[in-house]
Amino acid sequence: MSFLDGMGISYVMPFTVTGKGTRRSVKGGYSLKDYKYSRGLVCKNRRFMSIASGYANFETKKIVDVLNLIEAHSKSNDLEKVNYCVKKLMNDPNFYIFCYAEIKGNPGMLAVGYNKDGSLADTLDGIDLSFFNKLAKTIGSGQFQFGALKQVNISKKDGGIRKLGIAASRDKIVQKALAVILEYTSEHKFYEGSFGFRKGKSVHSAIAFIKTKVPSGCWVIEGDISKCFDSFDIKRLVFLVKKKYVSNQIFIDLLFMGLHTKIISVTSSYTNKVGTPQGSVVSPILANIYLNEMDNFIMYGKELSEFRGTVRATSNWVYTKALRESAVGISLKNKGRVRKIKIWKKLYKARIKKIIELKSKGIFPRILKGENRRLLLVRYADDFLIFVWGSKQDAIEIKDKLTVFLKGQLNLTLSQIKSKITHLKTDKAHFLGFEIWQSKDLITTRKDLNSLGKKIANFKESKVKYNLPVVTKPRIRITFSMTKVLGELVEKGLIIRKGNGEFFPSSFKPALSYEIERIVPFINSIFRGVANYYVFCDNWYNAKSLVNYFGKFVAAMTIAHKTKSTVQKVFSKYGDNLKIRTGNNEILAQWKDYTYLSFKKKIEILKIPLEKNIANLINRSIKTGRLNMLELSCAICGNPKTEMHHIRHVQYSLKRKKSNSLNLYFEAMRLANRKTLPLCKKHHLDVHKGCTMDIL
Repeated sequence: MSFLDGMGISYVMPFTVTGKGTRRSVKGGYSLKDYKYSRGLVCKNRRFMSIASGYANFETKKIVDVLNLIEAHSKSNDLEKVNYCVKKLMNDPNFYIFCYAEIKGNPGMLAVGYNKDGSLADTLDGIDLSFFNKLAKTIGSGQFQFGALKQVNISKKDGGIRKLGIAASRDKIVQKALAVILEYTSEHKFYEGSFGFRKGKSVHSAIAFIKTKVPSGCWVIEGDISKCFDSFDIKRLVFLVKKKYVSNQIFIDLLFMGLHTKIISVTSSYTNKVGTPQGSVVSPILANIYLNEMDNFIMYGKELSEFRGTVRATSNWVYTKALRESAVGISLKNKGRVRKIKIWKKLYKARIKKIIELKSKGIFPRILKGENRRLLLVRYADDFLIFVWGSKQDAIEIKDKLTVFLKGQLNLTLSQIKSKITHLKTDKAHFLGFEIWQSKDLITTRKDLNSLGKKIANFKESKVKYNLPVVTKPRIRITFSMTKVLGELVEKGLIIRKGNGEFFPSSFKPALSYEIERIVPFINSIFRGVANYYVFCDNWYNAKSLVNYFGKFVAAMTIAHKTKSTVQKVFSKYGDNLKIRTGNNEILAQWKDYTYLSFKKKIEILKIPLEKNIANLINRSIKTGRLNMLELSCAICGNPKTEMHHIRHVQYSLKRKKSNSLNLYFEAMRLANRKTLPLCKKHHLDVHKGCTMDIL
């Protein structure tokens, strides 16, 4: 999968009503003051909305308090109290309501799944309070059964297949409940260098970690686990959770059933016996729990303790002695200035010659042996790097021991073909789309020392250019390949590559159906997204050219293609920044260039330390201020018995509205909670039949 696929680039331009946002905050109740048809039936529920909001916030606070207790007991390794709190949560319908509130707007939540017998399962559409009450009872009594997973195969670039398991929408609520509990019991136990699928951590966090912790290095083990997610041993994983995190039997049984489930594909059906289904809500946290054992083995295990020395690298006495010999027997006492300069020049050249000679013999200023050896792990999901301050033989030994551990303890296979040992001075390591390498040892001079290595006596001596030659300390460099990024953009149809290998902007055909004022921000968002990904690189200026040159000309050429004009005429009409104006000279859209200051601002943001209180980050993900819409009456008639109506995309529904009428339920969804709306049974059926309640 390319980085552009991971960004979720879509060819569907978001549609919004001018002056109206499609996403409104729901904290502390809904605000319907923008609804100019105030006599509409939606406004009848305004007072009840504020009451329900207070109730929802109270219930949410109780749930968060229990989750915080789980985290506190987990930190003290009191599994008995953890199990008590987990049992309390799993019998509470409100816990599942808020797990539903967290995932209901996610893409794919309206996908049709299967029941255990192979029949089609219900989607989230039509869900009501009685479902959550029944769900809590069936889980509490141990009677809940997961439906079957629908298997979808996605082709990979290397010719392989990635298998996705799509669960029924209502099963995902239970998966989210399991994931939230596991997050509170495991986040504080994870290794600090693990960044995948964790709250408050990202790809940029991993790169910042490398820049901070790895000022220089010599060898890197690039790790690749063959079919990682598909190879997890379910029994070992569940046993690990039970031993270290949660041992409540209902929770463990539920987790085991969620992993050991039936899978239905196009050609067959079978029961999953190994691996965690990719696409499952609970799979990311389970992957981190499983691979955390590998993290602990590398960073804290006894088998690799000999490579984790605590003593910093010491000077190589052979190197120091060889350089000192070049100045033996030379004295500047009673020498005139001209004579001193000649001696300094002679020593300067002799020392440089000696440095080059020592480097060719493999003699370096510092020794990395025994207690001086160190290692550091950086992992993002199943991709990881192990930096080794030592010899190549040390890196080979670490890799061999890791291979044995993964196979014996986790039943995983370290790919011997894709996993490789890289020397950062001569080659580049690849990680998450970035290139990591080490700058060369350059010979420079110490301005405060003369060629004899002594402090400069006066200002006149400081003006002499023959100061003490020294070797600069190499630094880690993190860059990206411009050619590779442009190649990805070629595959997306944003630019073209000619026969001579050069890249040129081109018209982006999928954007031709948009209005001109929407073409500019749409293409700008794509190129700025790519540039933002590489903002932390040492060659950030290449990312700037992606936006300021390639992106801008792609937008101009797309407009020229749409208007059957030329690029030169487009820039003449709209200016260098492609300012699209109305008849009243109001700016509708314009191209936003990337400047050095904007890059510097983003880098400063990345330098801010991550929040250490993981509980606060997880609490936000539950959206603690969100209004429980299941407590509301029907938005159309006021009937207190409601169920939830879901749609996939609000913008498509708004597009279908008639110009001379107002479709009440779609407008209410736009103003209230975007993709969901409480409706009574009658009006819910009317919506699905296509009936409309238009107010003129």
